[in-house]
Amino acid sequence: MLYLPQALLIMSYPQALLIMSYPPGLVNHVVPPGLVSSILTIVAQVIQPVHYRSSPSGQWVKDEATASSWAGMYGGILISSGVIATAVVSPILLDKYRLYKPVIKVAQLCTVLSFIFLMEMLRPSSPYPWLTAVAFALLGVFTMPLLPACLEAGAESTFPIGEEYSTGCLMLAGQLFGVIITIALPHLINLEPNWHLRPMQFTPCAIFTVSVSSVGALCCLAFNGDCKKQKEEAATAK
Repeated sequence: MLYLPQALLIMSYPQALLIMSYPPGLVNHVVPPGLVSSILTIVAQVIQPVHYRSSPSGQWVKDEATASSWAGMYGGILISSGVIATAVVSPILLDKYRLYKPVIKVAQLCTVLSFIFLMEMLRPSSPYPWLTAVAFALLGVFTMPLLPACLEAGAESTFPIGEEYSTGCLMLAGQLFGVIITIALPHLINLEPNWHLRPMQFTPCAIFTVSVSSVGALCCLAFNGDCKKQKEEAATAK
Protein backbone atom coordinates (compact mmCIF):
# COMPACT_ATOMS: atom_id res chain seq x y z
CA MET A 1 0.00 0.00 0.00
CA LEU A 2 1.24 3.49 -0.86
CA TYR A 3 1.49 6.05 1.89
CA LEU A 4 0.92 9.75 1.31
CA PRO A 5 4.62 10.77 1.04
CA GLN A 6 5.18 8.02 -1.54
CA ALA A 7 2.10 9.09 -3.47
CA LEU A 8 3.31 12.69 -3.56
CA LEU A 9 6.71 11.61 -4.89
CA ILE A 10 5.10 9.55 -7.67
CA MET A 11 2.85 12.42 -8.79
CA SER A 12 4.11 13.92 -12.05
CA TYR A 13 3.93 17.28 -13.81
CA PRO A 14 0.29 16.98 -14.95
CA GLN A 15 -0.89 16.23 -11.43
CA ALA A 16 1.10 19.16 -10.03
CA LEU A 17 -0.59 21.46 -12.54
CA LEU A 18 -3.98 20.10 -11.60
CA ILE A 19 -3.37 20.82 -7.92
CA MET A 20 -2.07 24.32 -8.77
CA SER A 21 -5.18 25.06 -10.79
CA TYR A 22 -7.59 23.89 -8.11
CA PRO A 23 -7.39 26.92 -5.80
CA PRO A 24 -9.69 28.92 -6.39
CA GLY A 25 -10.21 24.97 -2.67
CA LEU A 26 -13.31 23.86 -1.23
CA VAL A 27 -16.14 25.34 0.82
CA ASN A 28 -16.77 22.90 3.68
CA HIS A 29 -15.60 20.02 1.43
CA VAL A 30 -18.67 20.47 -0.74
CA VAL A 31 -18.25 23.51 -2.95
CA PRO A 32 -15.12 24.91 -4.63
CA PRO A 33 -12.83 26.81 -4.28
CA GLY A 34 -10.83 28.79 -1.77
CA LEU A 35 -11.33 32.08 -3.53
CA VAL A 36 -15.10 31.68 -3.61
CA SER A 37 -15.19 30.47 -0.01
CA SER A 38 -13.25 33.55 1.02
CA ILE A 39 -15.64 35.87 -0.78
CA LEU A 40 -18.59 34.10 0.83
CA THR A 41 -16.93 34.54 4.22
CA ILE A 42 -16.50 38.30 3.86
CA VAL A 43 -19.20 38.99 1.27
CA ALA A 44 -20.52 41.99 3.25
CA GLN A 45 -17.11 43.66 3.00
CA VAL A 46 -16.68 42.76 -0.66
CA ILE A 47 -19.99 44.31 -1.70
CA GLN A 48 -19.72 47.40 0.51
CA PRO A 49 -19.17 49.87 -2.41
CA VAL A 50 -22.61 49.07 -3.84
CA HIS A 51 -24.37 50.21 -0.68
CA TYR A 52 -22.93 53.68 -0.26
CA ARG A 53 -25.51 56.40 -0.87
CA SER A 54 -25.02 60.11 -1.41
CA SER A 55 -26.80 62.11 1.30
CA PRO A 56 -28.40 65.56 0.73
CA SER A 57 -25.34 67.12 2.35
CA GLY A 58 -23.11 65.55 -0.29
CA GLN A 59 -21.60 63.00 2.09
CA TRP A 60 -21.41 59.33 1.18
CA VAL A 61 -23.14 57.16 3.80
CA LYS A 62 -23.08 53.38 4.03
CA ASP A 63 -26.48 51.69 4.13
CA GLU A 64 -25.50 48.87 6.50
CA ALA A 65 -28.97 47.33 6.80
CA THR A 66 -29.34 46.99 3.04
CA ALA A 67 -25.78 45.70 2.70
CA SER A 68 -26.40 42.96 5.26
CA SER A 69 -29.61 41.81 3.61
CA TRP A 70 -28.06 41.76 0.14
CA ALA A 71 -24.96 39.93 1.44
CA GLY A 72 -27.08 37.00 2.62
CA MET A 73 -29.01 37.01 -0.64
CA TYR A 74 -25.85 37.04 -2.78
CA GLY A 75 -24.37 34.14 -0.85
CA GLY A 76 -27.55 32.13 -1.20
CA ILE A 77 -27.73 32.87 -4.93
CA LEU A 78 -24.13 31.75 -5.47
CA ILE A 79 -24.60 28.47 -3.63
CA SER A 80 -28.04 27.71 -5.13
CA SER A 81 -26.95 28.36 -8.70
CA GLY A 82 -23.82 26.28 -8.17
CA VAL A 83 -25.75 23.33 -6.77
CA ILE A 84 -28.15 23.40 -9.73
CA ALA A 85 -25.29 23.62 -12.24
CA THR A 86 -23.43 20.75 -10.57
CA ALA A 87 -26.59 18.62 -10.56
CA VAL A 88 -26.79 19.09 -14.34
CA VAL A 89 -23.09 18.86 -15.23
CA SER A 90 -22.08 15.92 -13.03
CA PRO A 91 -24.43 13.19 -14.32
CA ILE A 92 -24.22 14.24 -17.99
CA LEU A 93 -20.80 15.68 -18.83
CA LEU A 94 -18.80 13.96 -16.08
CA ASP A 95 -20.45 10.61 -15.34
CA LYS A 96 -21.80 9.81 -18.80
CA TYR A 97 -19.29 11.40 -21.18
CA ARG A 98 -16.33 11.81 -18.78
CA LEU A 99 -15.38 15.21 -20.17
CA TYR A 100 -13.31 16.13 -17.13
CA LYS A 101 -10.63 18.24 -18.80
CA PRO A 102 -12.95 20.25 -21.08
CA VAL A 103 -15.27 21.00 -18.15
CA ILE A 104 -12.34 22.14 -15.98
CA LYS A 105 -10.85 24.38 -18.65
CA VAL A 106 -14.12 25.98 -19.76
CA ALA A 107 -15.31 26.45 -16.17
CA GLN A 108 -12.05 28.10 -15.09
CA LEU A 109 -12.03 30.51 -18.03
CA CYS A 110 -15.66 31.42 -17.37
CA THR A 111 -14.81 31.86 -13.68
CA VAL A 112 -12.27 34.55 -14.58
CA LEU A 113 -14.86 36.36 -16.70
CA SER A 114 -17.41 36.02 -13.88
CA PHE A 115 -15.01 37.59 -11.39
CA ILE A 116 -14.34 40.49 -13.77
CA PHE A 117 -18.08 40.97 -14.24
CA LEU A 118 -18.65 40.85 -10.47
CA MET A 119 -15.97 43.42 -9.74
CA GLU A 120 -17.35 45.71 -12.46
CA MET A 121 -20.80 45.53 -10.84
CA LEU A 122 -19.52 46.63 -7.42
CA ARG A 123 -20.14 50.32 -7.90
CA PRO A 124 -21.53 52.85 -5.40
CA SER A 125 -25.23 53.65 -5.70
CA SER A 126 -25.59 50.97 -8.34
CA PRO A 127 -29.04 51.31 -9.92
CA TYR A 128 -28.96 47.66 -10.93
CA PRO A 129 -28.27 45.53 -7.81
CA TRP A 130 -29.81 42.59 -9.63
CA LEU A 131 -26.81 42.61 -11.99
CA THR A 132 -24.59 41.97 -8.97
CA ALA A 133 -26.87 39.04 -8.13
CA VAL A 134 -26.45 37.76 -11.69
CA ALA A 135 -22.66 38.00 -11.29
CA PHE A 136 -22.80 35.91 -8.10
CA ALA A 137 -25.06 33.40 -9.84
CA LEU A 138 -22.62 33.03 -12.74
CA LEU A 139 -19.78 32.61 -10.27
CA GLY A 140 -21.64 29.73 -8.63
CA VAL A 141 -22.54 28.13 -11.96
CA PHE A 142 -18.93 28.03 -13.13
CA THR A 143 -17.04 27.33 -9.88
CA MET A 144 -19.03 24.61 -8.14
CA PRO A 145 -18.90 22.03 -10.98
CA LEU A 146 -15.11 22.31 -10.66
CA LEU A 147 -15.28 20.23 -7.47
CA PRO A 148 -16.40 16.90 -8.98
CA ALA A 149 -14.52 17.61 -12.23
CA CYS A 150 -11.20 18.25 -10.46
CA LEU A 151 -11.59 15.29 -8.12
CA GLU A 152 -12.39 12.93 -11.00
CA ALA A 153 -9.60 14.31 -13.19
CA GLY A 154 -7.17 13.91 -10.29
CA ALA A 155 -8.21 10.29 -9.77
CA GLU A 156 -7.88 9.59 -13.51
CA SER A 157 -4.46 11.15 -13.99
CA THR A 158 -2.89 9.68 -10.83
CA PHE A 159 -4.17 6.14 -11.42
CA PRO A 160 -3.17 3.54 -10.12
CA ILE A 161 -2.57 5.62 -7.00
CA GLY A 162 -5.68 5.43 -4.84
CA GLU A 163 -8.31 8.12 -5.30
CA GLU A 164 -8.01 9.07 -1.64
CA TYR A 165 -4.51 10.45 -2.25
CA SER A 166 -5.34 12.73 -5.17
CA THR A 167 -8.57 13.81 -3.49
CA GLY A 168 -6.77 14.51 -0.23
CA CYS A 169 -4.07 16.58 -1.97
CA LEU A 170 -6.60 18.66 -3.87
CA MET A 171 -8.74 19.28 -0.80
CA LEU A 172 -5.67 20.17 1.28
CA ALA A 173 -4.46 22.62 -1.37
CA GLY A 174 -7.92 24.16 -1.56
CA GLN A 175 -8.23 24.60 2.18
CA LEU A 176 -4.75 26.15 2.49
CA PHE A 177 -5.47 28.63 -0.27
CA GLY A 178 -8.84 29.39 1.26
CA VAL A 179 -7.24 30.32 4.58
CA ILE A 180 -4.57 32.48 2.94
CA ILE A 181 -7.03 34.32 0.70
CA THR A 182 -9.53 34.84 3.54
CA ILE A 183 -6.77 36.55 5.53
CA ALA A 184 -5.52 38.56 2.55
CA LEU A 185 -8.78 39.95 1.17
CA PRO A 186 -9.77 42.16 4.17
CA HIS A 187 -6.30 43.72 4.14
CA LEU A 188 -6.58 44.40 0.42
CA ILE A 189 -10.02 45.95 0.94
CA ASN A 190 -8.58 48.20 3.65
CA LEU A 191 -5.91 49.44 1.24
CA GLU A 192 -8.66 51.33 -0.55
CA PRO A 193 -11.50 51.66 1.98
CA ASN A 194 -13.14 54.66 0.31
CA TRP A 195 -14.09 52.99 -2.94
CA HIS A 196 -17.11 55.24 -3.23
CA LEU A 197 -14.89 58.27 -3.85
CA ARG A 198 -13.49 56.76 -7.05
CA PRO A 199 -16.22 54.47 -8.39
CA MET A 200 -14.39 53.62 -11.63
CA GLN A 201 -11.28 52.41 -9.85
CA PHE A 202 -10.23 48.78 -10.18
CA THR A 203 -9.32 48.20 -6.52
CA PRO A 204 -6.47 46.10 -5.06
CA CYS A 205 -9.05 43.53 -3.97
CA ALA A 206 -10.43 43.30 -7.51
CA ILE A 207 -6.96 43.07 -9.07
CA PHE A 208 -5.93 40.31 -6.64
CA THR A 209 -9.13 38.33 -7.15
CA VAL A 210 -8.98 38.42 -10.93
CA SER A 211 -5.23 37.69 -10.92
CA VAL A 212 -5.57 34.61 -8.72
CA SER A 213 -8.41 33.21 -10.79
CA SER A 214 -6.42 33.94 -13.98
CA VAL A 215 -3.43 31.98 -12.67
CA GLY A 216 -5.76 29.07 -11.96
CA ALA A 217 -7.17 29.29 -15.49
CA LEU A 218 -3.69 29.31 -17.04
CA CYS A 219 -2.72 26.22 -15.04
CA CYS A 220 -5.93 24.53 -16.19
CA LEU A 221 -5.14 25.27 -19.83
CA ALA A 222 -1.69 23.74 -19.36
CA PHE A 223 -3.09 20.62 -17.67
CA ASN A 224 -3.19 17.65 -20.03
CA GLY A 225 -3.07 14.57 -17.79
CA ASP A 226 -3.96 11.20 -19.26
CA CYS A 227 -7.19 9.45 -18.35
CA LYS A 228 -5.30 6.39 -17.13
CA LYS A 229 -8.21 4.85 -15.30
CA GLN A 230 -10.44 4.95 -18.39
CA LYS A 231 -7.68 3.35 -20.49
CA GLU A 232 -7.23 0.61 -17.90
CA GLU A 233 -10.97 -0.08 -17.84
CA ALA A 234 -11.10 -0.20 -21.63
CA ALA A 235 -8.14 -2.59 -21.77
CA THR A 236 -9.71 -4.85 -19.13
CA ALA A 237 -13.03 -4.93 -20.99
CA LYS A 238 -11.40 -6.25 -24.20
